[in-house]
Amino acid sequence: MADDLKTKILVVDDLPEKLLVYRTILEELGQELVSARSGEEALREVLRSDFAVILLDVNMPGMGGLETAGLIRSRKRSAHTPIIFLTSFADEVRAAEGYAQGAVDYIPMPVVPAILRAKVNVFVELYRMTQQVKRQAEERIALVEERTRREAAEDANRRLAFLTRAGEVLGLSLDQDITVRDVVTLPIPLLADVAAIVILKADGSVARTVVGRAGESGPVVDDKVAAAALPAAVRAAIDRTTGGATVHVKSPAGSVVALPLRARGRTFAVLGLSCEPSGRTLPPSDVAVAEALASRAAVALDNAGLYHDVQQADRQKNEFLSMLAHELRNPLAPIRNASEVLRRLGSDQPRSGGRGT
Repeated sequence: MADDLKTKILVVDDLPEKLLVYRTILEELGQELVSARSGEEALREVLRSDFAVILLDVNMPGMGGLETAGLIRSRKRSAHTPIIFLTSFADEVRAAEGYAQGAVDYIPMPVVPAILRAKVNVFVELYRMTQQVKRQAEERIALVEERTRREAAEDANRRLAFLTRAGEVLGLSLDQDITVRDVVTLPIPLLADVAAIVILKADGSVARTVVGRAGESGPVVDDKVAAAALPAAVRAAIDRTTGGATVHVKSPAGSVVALPLRARGRTFAVLGLSCEPSGRTLPPSDVAVAEALASRAAVALDNAGLYHDVQQADRQKNEFLSMLAHELRNPLAPIRNASEVLRRLGSDQPRSGGRGT
């Protein structure tokens, strides 16, 4: 029997010769035998160690076996430790008192070695099996905790990788259309099965709606969809973002999240995410990732809008400068044209000098 599976057996008797007899009988079980010569000493041993079974003499001077058993039972850690009473007076009254104090059995003295070993061995094996089950349960719990920690770390790495990639993708282009398409395709399928962006005018009305859906070969984008054609749950969640806060609606059909995109003090768009087709419920960690994505999307779309405005202003400036340069290159053209008209008109008039008569 392996040492790590050895159990302790407590034998309590005030007579050393009896303790020696019990030790001789039980030593072939291969367990660790602990002896105590009084109830007080037995209590000290119980405070120090756990025992598979306690053999307790009922008739001891001072603190008797029944009182000792009651105190052992009152301690939470030893409340369920099996106690076998050893007594020469195994009458029904004493037996009833012993069972009331938590005894599991009585063995009359003088003991029969085979009976004592058999009864003690039952509790030893039961204790060993219980401890083995506890160890296995602790190992399983440790494995589950380790797997949970590993999965949490993998999820954290996955989210970090997603946000890193999202930042890279959104930073590749300043074209508004490309940026909008990226915003509705990036969340699929990690955060949603359907993603929609509703771009708002300054007065809060809808200027444009673009929807991305999970397809067989990747996200499919529809940039001609009307706001009214959005899934009802997504549209309802988007309508609730007027306060500028994220809205997360959980239902048996799946999560729906609406995230306002803000820049320069106003909400200029709303990103809606729906998991209804798959029925997933997004955990708070994924909602936090969606909020981080919305923040990056807001910056990217605002930058694209500013770039578009700058380009438009540059075109208008270039058109004006082109017209101005044309006029500056020909400043005397109108005067020359007028002079030419007058010259031609003058050449058509009769001369004032006359002939002689």
